[in-house]
This record gives sequence, structure tokens and C-alpha cells, in this order.
Amino acid sequence: MSPDGRRLIAVGDTNEIFLFDVKNDGSYERTHTFVGSADAAFSSDWAGASDKFAVASQGELSLT
Repeated sequence: MSPDGRRLIAVGDTNEIFLFDVKNDGSYERTHTFVGSADAAFSSDWAGASDKFAVASQGELSLT
């Protein structure tokens, strides 16, 4: 969850990175799917201003 509570990044046992907006009612709306490295991404973190995020994966990262 972003520091401002407005966005969520989801990663897991896939090379896809899912970005969601958090709606006022608490539901999530997927706004973008990034394809990262050829390998799975397992962690993410947000910058304090909620305007950037980083993702760590098992392989080299190349967002498309």
C-alpha cells in the first residue's frame, strides 16, 4: 500500500506487477499491469511521496 493509502502494488510468483487504485469505498481497481523481469517479483516498496515504487525480482528488470 502506498504511504498515502491511494494505491496498491501486488507482486508474487509471476513476472507481472499489478498497480491498483484504492477507491473511496475501500475496493480496488486495477489500473495497470507491468511486465517486469523474465523471473518472478517478490517484493515492492513505495517512495515516501507515493509517486514512485520499486520492485525486486529474481532476474533482471525490464518494464514494458
